[in-house]
Amino acid sequence: VGGKIRRINFSRVQWAWEWKQEQGEEEHGWVKIKRGGHGNEGEDNWSWTPQGVINMHCPERWGFLRFGSDGDCHTTSAQEPLVDGWTEYEKEVWRAREALMCWHYLIQDWNAAHSTLP
Repeated sequence: VGGKIRRINFSRVQWAWEWKQEQGEEEHGWVKIKRGGHGNEGEDNWSWTPQGVINMHCPERWGFLRFGSDGDCHTTSAQEPLVDGWTEYEKEVWRAREALMCWHYLIQDWNAAHSTLP
């Protein structure tokens, strides 16, 4: 396992809740609080590494975990991969990939909002 690099992420989604009981009514219960304006209708999303998108189903945005030969583990985000031993060319390819992924997600967001490509 020593020296192997894997993509990994951990996340948590938490909703804000409030207790609702209508005045004079016997019905009551917990209700999700919806907060508009930030695209996720009220849930708070946390992840182990920054992803740049609110979507855990994008493994290309997950962080890196390298298993050390001494039993230690080293981690970094998807935007700053573990590049020990990479050539300058490989680093440039990674930066270009990141730029293209940003464009990809912008186009997806535009398409979702306008039902057409820009």
